[in-house]
Amino acid sequence: MDERAMSAGQVIERMFVLLRDNAAQVAAAILILAALGTAWDYRYPDSWASLPLNIASAIAQYWIVRQALARERLLAANLSGAPVSYVGVSFVSQIGILLGFVLLIVPGIVLVLRWAPAVPLVLGVERLSTNDALGEAWKRTKGHWQAIGAAYLLTLIPFAGAIFAYAWETAGVSAQLAALGVANILINLSIALMWMLSVAVYQGFANRDRELEDIFA
Repeated sequence: MDERAMSAGQVIERMFVLLRDNAAQVAAAILILAALGTAWDYRYPDSWASLPLNIASAIAQYWIVRQALARERLLAANLSGAPVSYVGVSFVSQIGILLGFVLLIVPGIVLVLRWAPAVPLVLGVERLSTNDALGEAWKRTKGHWQAIGAAYLLTLIPFAGAIFAYAWETAGVSAQLAALGVANILINLSIALMWMLSVAVYQGFANRDRELEDIFA
């Protein structure tokens, strides 16, 4: 594999190209998840945990990443067992990242960046298992964290806007629902950008491998 560090510009460009190419699917996922999130926030305003919303988001991620990989001709030919591996990667990575943030914050950030391509490694041509996907993601992203980190910061911009939307002083049901709706759209836009970032990072390494194969063919 080519060890030259990816540039932030390359990663960011790929991320937004993927977003453009999968705009219809991403928009549908954002609107559905935002509607569910808005309804939940309005019904349970003091709740910070929601298993149904997490499950819906996980299903959307699987669908979106799968579609994006298929469009780039990077989807595995045989996805037998992939859903199980996907659930495993999602669970292990989220627990690890959460613990990292709770303990010292920095470890959580490191895991976010180093495990960025883990889900595509499960669904992509390699079709790796949970442990292999996390290990391979860690290996591939070595020396590339700056570029991935710069793109990751961009994915957080809509999330920052959501914080202001949640803090918006509202009066009346209509205004409250509007604020919650805007906040949930922005949150899910951030999440969708993270999905595209994971594919962009994976695609970057896949393209380099293809270039090397062409050179030595």
